Amino acid sequence: MALDQTPAGDPNAKARNIRNAKKGCGGCLAVFVGLMVLAAACGGRSTTSTSAAGSNPPPATPAPTAATEAPSNTPTPQSTYTPPAPAPAHTTQAPPAGATHPASSCYPQTNGRKCYQPGEYCRSSDHGASGIDGEGAAIRCEDNNGWRWERV
Repeated sequence: MALDQTPAGDPNAKARNIRNAKKGCGGCLAVFVGLMVLAAACGGRSTTSTSAAGSNPPPATPAPTAATEAPSNTPTPQSTYTPPAPAPAHTTQAPPAGATHPASSCYPQTNGRKCYQPGEYCRSSDHGASGIDGEGAAIRCEDNNGWRWERV
């Protein structure tokens, strides 16, 4: 039923309809205000626009002054790279005399990369080969009661 229509024989019906309509709008207003207060308490921003009379323009961005710096286009470094410390220098010492460690002049070498000494057994691949032992003397793989390295 519209507001301007009244039932026949009821002189107060129109006034009652107007009062009821005002209550309904008041309830909507109360809900709207409550939502705005809730949004402000939560730190939210309203995305709805209101009428021009009730709207506030957005705050203006202040222009840089002498007290504040103008933004620069140069990016600032987030962190600096520190290279790792150099590895300590390795020192090599001369092997003691008579050692079986490989010298630059001994060949062939064992599978363990050591120098052969006279009297040691030869590998099958070294039968008949010649070389230099750990002391710098010439050696040869010969069959002497088994294949052994012998001084030449």
